[in-house]
Amino acid sequence: MALERITLMEAYIIENLKNTGVTNHELIQVNDASIKQWEKDYETFDFTLLQALAEDEERLTSILEAGYQIKFLTFNGLINLLRLKFSKVPEQDFNQLEQGIEYLQVTEEQQATLKGMLSPNWTMITTAEAPTTISIKQAQKA
Repeated sequence: MALERITLMEAYIIENLKNTGVTNHELIQVNDASIKQWEKDYETFDFTLLQALAEDEERLTSILEAGYQIKFLTFNGLINLLRLKFSKVPEQDFNQLEQGIEYLQVTEEQQATLKGMLSPNWTMITTAEAPTTISIKQAQKA
């Protein structure tokens, strides 16, 4: 089964809210009152994006429970999602390169989640010697 595709901003909204303790159930039941509460902490987020996702409860449930793929992931978006979703920061948990990252230590579950999240413009590289130490690089254009 293919993962649902969402925008980078939708992922930011979901991951930021989850990091503050908002549950999947609360995200699915998003309403004007919850948005007013969240806007106090996240003034720059457009929560209508989350409301639009919540209109299809089955799709949003799949996104929250099975995971998602980012439609187009930027380099800064990759760095931010590593921090938000996995608490990984540059120069502490991985080396930042011009076209990607290297030496990122992850669990097998994190690796699977991250592989699913990456948009087609990124490639995950593992080695047999250290299968949970990964590099992520921008995919080469054909």
